[in-house]
Amino acid sequence: MIQKITRYISGQPLTIQVAKDGNWEDCWLIDLKVHIPKEQEIEKYLTAKSFHNLALEVVFPKQFIFGLIFRKGLQVTSPKGFIINLIQLALTFQDFKSFCQDLEQHVLGFPGLFTGDPDLIRIGVVNHWFSVGPVLVWEKGDPKTIAQSSITVKLSSQPKVLKTKLNYQGLSFIYATQDARLPYHWIKSPCSQKEGLLWVLDMEQIKQYLGDWVNIKIE
Repeated sequence: MIQKITRYISGQPLTIQVAKDGNWEDCWLIDLKVHIPKEQEIEKYLTAKSFHNLALEVVFPKQFIFGLIFRKGLQVTSPKGFIINLIQLALTFQDFKSFCQDLEQHVLGFPGLFTGDPDLIRIGVVNHWFSVGPVLVWEKGDPKTIAQSSITVKLSSQPKVLKTKLNYQGLSFIYATQDARLPYHWIKSPCSQKEGLLWVLDMEQIKQYLGDWVNIKIE
């Protein structure tokens, strides 16, 4: 999976966003070309409001997004260290494969990112993932051929995912949701086009990434 993703991602990350307890609508957006936060700023963010879990997303050119949740048992033992290390890896980015290898070595302390099939594949509105609600496209164990009519039915239950003014939509490949060791992580591919004021879901992009990354066909 990593090798397949690497072919699509070129260029250094543009931004990093950090969210407490899945609240992406109120995430801390760090524009890497404008300002790199110092340790005091990171501490201020972390102590400003209590939280149970912390997640970070690295946003690449062309709307690809890598995400990871901090958890106990990693080589990096604190939320502050987690953020600092991810910022450093983003700033020294060369390619996605090397990025994942460095992440496994310096942050996780063990390999395993994007191994095998994802647990879940969902479509949602970026930074409005839970307020709008994602649509489940596929989960591990399902057949790798999907009827387009079944996806159409699922999407019809969430019209704001089909068309929205909020933000662009992402197709999220989610790993390690039930793993006791490896942290929950994901990669989002773009899957929409801007039409006037609306972001409109693009079925051809959905088919492309499902086929190229995990060999799932929509018929």
